[in-house]
Amino acid sequence: MFSFSQILFFAFVIYFVEISSGSDSSQCKIPNQNETGHCVARENCTIYLELIKHENITNSRHAFLQQIQCINADNSDEIHVCCPLIGDYLDPDILITTPEIPRKPFELSSRFGDDLSEGTDICGTAVGENRIVGGETTKIDEFPWLALLIYLSRETNQFEHGCGGVLITKRFVLTAAHCVSGRSYKQVGILKKIRLGENNLYTNPDCDYIDGAPDCADTPLDFDPAAIIPHPKYDSISWDKFNDIALVKLNREAPYTDFIRTICLPSQYGITEADILNVQKLITAGWGRTDYFKKTRSIAPSSIKLKVALPVVKTPQCAKIYEQFTIRIIDSQICAGGTKGKDTCRGDSGSPLMYFNPRLAKWFVYGVVSKGPSECGTEGVPSVYTNVVKYGEWIKETVNNNS
Repeated sequence: MFSFSQILFFAFVIYFVEISSGSDSSQCKIPNQNETGHCVARENCTIYLELIKHENITNSRHAFLQQIQCINADNSDEIHVCCPLIGDYLDPDILITTPEIPRKPFELSSRFGDDLSEGTDICGTAVGENRIVGGETTKIDEFPWLALLIYLSRETNQFEHGCGGVLITKRFVLTAAHCVSGRSYKQVGILKKIRLGENNLYTNPDCDYIDGAPDCADTPLDFDPAAIIPHPKYDSISWDKFNDIALVKLNREAPYTDFIRTICLPSQYGITEADILNVQKLITAGWGRTDYFKKTRSIAPSSIKLKVALPVVKTPQCAKIYEQFTIRIIDSQICAGGTKGKDTCRGDSGSPLMYFNPRLAKWFVYGVVSKGPSECGTEGVPSVYTNVVKYGEWIKETVNNNS
């Protein structure tokens, strides 16, 4: 049985990892090298694991990490990489040059309003093709609605990124209440900036590579919080974390570009929980602690935006699991995860739990990361998310009253 401490989900810095159990391999070509490798689960490739330990991930290294992913023989969703048969990869930082060629944004802001009834035709759409596999690094224009919350640390007096969020209008970011109020917030620091359009924290510009040619993002934009509005019924003392949802108003309008967009709210399209019941997996993404880059238990954020696919766990089943920890789960919460090594974790509190509606060809925010086991990726213990569907009216009223 898990100890009570295992379920504590203190704030600030997520953990997206995946442990593959597959051992089958097939031949593959290592990009930019005249070498044949074998396609194996990434945790079975020691050279790959060494490569991703580096904290400062350059554009060329990031591109190489994407290019060496391969499709394994059994076509499973587990991520595989092309591993050298003998020796090491060549230095990925000299395989690909990284000239700074920024991509110009296109403007489409005239229909991108704070009124949640406006802009529904452009919300939830991204320029790039979305490749959904758990724990995978993202393309630079994937999930352009993701927001990074930056705090002035009380301990170090330095700016540090902590929670995540999601842009729902040109002036409002949706996040978790415990990221902007209550005990954790007061202990950790003060919210100072909200960053949009970020992908890799240590490179500017961020670039993907298509046939060796760079495709670069705009410089990320930082915004000041003009207003912080946690749900009025949020109780920071309770471990139940009911009503763990908040809105942050930006000090100015966000532009609409390839790299900054809004996600759709279920209420904008009349989508109910019944419409989402058959969804088997949901997607979450953000920056946070990950064993890809740090093989320690210390809090060490990822420099690269990551994504992971999580299985949905029905509320009654989830409630039974958390009952042993004397924590309640109710219908205003969603559970997802519980698969070994695949989870959200400390720090990506506030990040969105998303799903793609193929009929509408749009992404929707379904949940907001709230809490989970402190031993992230604990098998059989899913993480808990605030159910955005239940808060549609509160979101609409709050946005309209503060616009």
